[in-house]
Amino acid sequence: MARANTVQSTTQSIAVDSKSKRPKLSNDRISTLPDSVLCHILSFLPTKYAVRTSILSTKWKYLWTSVHSLDFDDSVTMSNLYVSRTKKGRAQKEKQIQAQRKSFMNFVDRVLILHSVSCLRKFRLHCRIVDDMLHVNTWVCAAIGRDVQDLDLYVSLEQPLQLPRSLFTCNMLVVLKLSCEIVVNTPAEGSVCFPNLKILHLKWVKYVNDDSVRKLFPSCPVLEDLLIWRCNDDNVITFSIFASALKRLIIDSGSQDSLDYNKLEINAPALEYLNLRDGRSDYFSFQNLSSLVEAHLVVHHGGGRLVNHYGFIIFHLLHRLSNVKFLFLSVDDMKPLTDSHYKSPPFHKLTRLEVHVRSCNWNILPNLLERCDNLEVLVFSKESKRHGDPHESCWIPAQPLFLHLTTVVISGFEGLTDELELVQYILENAKVLKTMRIKTCSLDIEAKFDVLQKISIFQRWSKTCQVGFT
Repeated sequence: MARANTVQSTTQSIAVDSKSKRPKLSNDRISTLPDSVLCHILSFLPTKYAVRTSILSTKWKYLWTSVHSLDFDDSVTMSNLYVSRTKKGRAQKEKQIQAQRKSFMNFVDRVLILHSVSCLRKFRLHCRIVDDMLHVNTWVCAAIGRDVQDLDLYVSLEQPLQLPRSLFTCNMLVVLKLSCEIVVNTPAEGSVCFPNLKILHLKWVKYVNDDSVRKLFPSCPVLEDLLIWRCNDDNVITFSIFASALKRLIIDSGSQDSLDYNKLEINAPALEYLNLRDGRSDYFSFQNLSSLVEAHLVVHHGGGRLVNHYGFIIFHLLHRLSNVKFLFLSVDDMKPLTDSHYKSPPFHKLTRLEVHVRSCNWNILPNLLERCDNLEVLVFSKESKRHGDPHESCWIPAQPLFLHLTTVVISGFEGLTDELELVQYILENAKVLKTMRIKTCSLDIEAKFDVLQKISIFQRWSKTCQVGFT
């Protein structure tokens, strides 16, 4: 009965358009929602779509002007231009670009004039065809003047965008994301203050000099999340990160062959997560990382000095990260790590270790594993052997302790003798091992069966260990 009443009620709310013969809603249920709810819904749309709702009815006409988020992106326009460029002449294409540029700029201007919100929750501006730096700066200043909390800028200009000074004293800013052709010119110390900034992303931006970087991060007392993707010509030799509240840091320094002695300095006593990809730095200074729990370390050769001091650099980093519980390590050449001059630090807290190596560099494992006395999970991935790669035995005499090791994953397995020695050693010495998963690389069914037979006769200390082979 209740179901019948529901169906009847729903049916009564639908009328039939006699001309189109299609059901037509007699009640606009969305429009009956409170304006605050409708504005919240519109805040998830790009602004150009939010503005288009003004044609729906009188109620919707000015509703978009009260939305607390503005999102301007000309990427759709650019994609359309790219498709059409193969069909029109050069003069026509340029005319089309100019028209689209003017249309986009006029649209942003009109929206900012009509928009009635005094406090912006988010302002996102991604533009690739606007070539007027002054115009863009005016838009940014308008957002800052409305106490924007989340500012996301991606600009591609012929000349890099010089950020307005008012940005560096934006008290309400919580999230700041800057990308591409932007210059960070940090004012003098004492003139920079981001008291509420918690998330900062800097992608491919440029800086005036080292001081612009050095003065920036100490001015963010509550900064917790920092992401940095450096470009090769960012004008910085010593990149210094001093942030007392920072918890999460992702930094990709890129690769650069340079005569400059590049340095990376990190001082973050509250840091819990570090993801570092570096191919340019010759020296690392890590201080106050006692709170670090998880670290991802990918280090490439980079410039000449990095090659000359490669072993020293890697072991210096490992010593600074010896307090972590989870470690991912990938370097171009593991050979320097087997040098007798370098000794891996003890990793007493480490429970999960992931190592990615090239085909001929397995010999780093003993040096690492014998210092990880509480290791529970080992993930080891190896690239396929390439033509010309030397082949070196990975397993040198060592006595790693596998008292707590429960899970092992080996990827890139090719059935080589040294790989089988590794599998055998772990099976014979891992007392509480539960699972070993071996992922093969380019082995046919016959080769897999042969390897399985060899592994099946290995002795196992753990009677409950299951070996999976794929």
